[in-house]
Amino acid sequence: MPGLQVKMLQSLFLSALALFIVSCEDPKASDKLKGRTGSQNSVGENSNSSNSDIPQETATQEEAVVQAADCAETTFTPINEGTPATTRGLNYQQKGSVCDGSLALIGAGVRQRLGDRYVLAAYSKTKTCAPNNLINTNEPKYLRLDILANSGANLVSGAIEDALNANLPADADADLLAKIDKVVEAFTIDFETGMVVEMFYQPGNGNIFRMEGKDDQLVAGYDVTKVLWSSFFSDNACCENAKTEILDYCDSNN
Repeated sequence: MPGLQVKMLQSLFLSALALFIVSCEDPKASDKLKGRTGSQNSVGENSNSSNSDIPQETATQEEAVVQAADCAETTFTPINEGTPATTRGLNYQQKGSVCDGSLALIGAGVRQRLGDRYVLAAYSKTKTCAPNNLINTNEPKYLRLDILANSGANLVSGAIEDALNANLPADADADLLAKIDKVVEAFTIDFETGMVVEMFYQPGNGNIFRMEGKDDQLVAGYDVTKVLWSSFFSDNACCENAKTEILDYCDSNN
């Protein structure tokens, strides 16, 4: 009997000790454990907890460019205001919007090479007729090509490659050259009459090259934009006739 009493006392003592330990536990301990084992809210659900102390990764350049594609679907929406510019039977509105930002028409002109190849229309946030400002102002920009004649992919990509290379800075590094190659890749496509090519630039997001029959080509960096716009508006412009018509229109409608 004494042995049985001792065992009963030991059992009571251990039960009391267990209750004491549980009552002293950190009430948040189980929550911390859940947080480490994946018991979290689903994406899109509201949470009462704050993530302000959780380090966030900085977006890469490519991710930043993808954000441009998500911005208002990165489409150019003409604004019916004023008298549109008319070239080769095509109308270009005085204003348009991209990503909820207003752009002004600089002008439209025809690229001529063994006949009319395409109409180039240029828009920028700040309307300026000075080529240097068009090239060097880091702001939203938009270029549109309306194709007037068929051209093979080799001719198209070769022409854009020559134009871009002629306007590279003297200190162009490997990174810029690689990005220019991506632009040339985007233009490796047959041009067909009636086809539309669009080139968007949004500061901090980058460049989008869009043409029918291909996925959007996303290329980061305003350095690319400067080379592209230089190819159309610098002293080494590829398309002197288009440049002249655009700037003449701008001067007469500014």
